[in-house]
Amino acid sequence: MKTMHLIPWALALALAAGCTIPALETSKDDAPSETATQTTGDSAAATPDNAQVNMTGSMTLRLFEPDLEGGESREASFEISSPQCSLLEDGLWALTPATAIIYGDDGEQTTFEAGSAEFNENADTASLRDGVTVDFGQQHVELQDMTWSNAESLATSENPLTLTDGETRLSAQGMEFHSDSKKLQLNGVTGTVSLQQGGAAS
Repeated sequence: MKTMHLIPWALALALAAGCTIPALETSKDDAPSETATQTTGDSAAATPDNAQVNMTGSMTLRLFEPDLEGGESREASFEISSPQCSLLEDGLWALTPATAIIYGDDGEQTTFEAGSAEFNENADTASLRDGVTVDFGQQHVELQDMTWSNAESLATSENPLTLTDGETRLSAQGMEFHSDSKKLQLNGVTGTVSLQQGGAAS
């Protein structure tokens, strides 16, 4: 099994047999992040059996960086939005469909699209499902799911995914995306790498 880091705009592959590159350690504090919600639209008259509140209209939910200094204004580290949201239980939201944005340390945005998602404000996590996609420059990644941990500044998936970049096409058994370093790690990689311009260099 091979492990590789993929850096947007400069795809570096570790293809030697048995080569392993460890995941980069995150530097953010593990303290829980404050959650803010912004809602627009009206409540629907009919509410699903497993939902407390069903919303129609745009909703955006956000997680913030840990307050390390105390009392300072913090930047959003993650946000998720949807035209339709349901409150399943206290602090747990279902969104259909969903657009999630992960903010790097420099404010750069990485956008994931999904058919559905759950946002857990109590655990500072979000889970995306049903046709998850994300682009890193020219690299297009299709996943079955993605889970975001705000405390770790980390997006992960433990299910098969594909990455395409020009003529390069890779399959993997899982991934980790570190928002602070903007590095993507693929696990269990197989596929074809193009050395032509517009593909990836080995």
